[in-house]
Amino acid sequence: MSNYKQIPSVKLSTTNVTLVDMNRTPTDTRIKETHRGHIVKRIVDKSGLHVVQVSKMMGRSRAQLYIDFANPDMDWTVIAKIGKVIRHDFAQEFPEFNMYASIVQEPSLKYGESADLDRALIELDKWKTIAYENLAKAELWKDKYLDLIERTTKHSKAS
Repeated sequence: MSNYKQIPSVKLSTTNVTLVDMNRTPTDTRIKETHRGHIVKRIVDKSGLHVVQVSKMMGRSRAQLYIDFANPDMDWTVIAKIGKVIRHDFAQEFPEFNMYASIVQEPSLKYGESADLDRALIELDKWKTIAYENLAKAELWKDKYLDLIERTTKHSKAS
């Protein structure tokens, strides 16, 4: 029997290099993808949401999100935000993600929660009312100012 099967072969791809032992079973010889952006993009596609929807919910442009997907070392904060939007725990794909989870946590607001939306609309109405009241006061002061200028000009012309 020849010894060439004992020497590991090398599989090359554009994203990684993997040594494959020919004596192992096919399940051991899988190429594990390490490109974070591609993994996250695949999960987003499986979520049923379009990239446009995810980008809007994140407050990030669609173009920037595609740039993130092209990054093999995608930022953990972006991954965490995407995970919140699509409601997916990326610790399943990235075991090291838990190590960064405490660093990248945001306030505990849930995206799309109707109570938050209702509170935001109430707050918006409150500030609109205050703005309109201030605008009305400014118009009143402007009228008084113009009236005062008109009276002073008449008084100085009369003198």
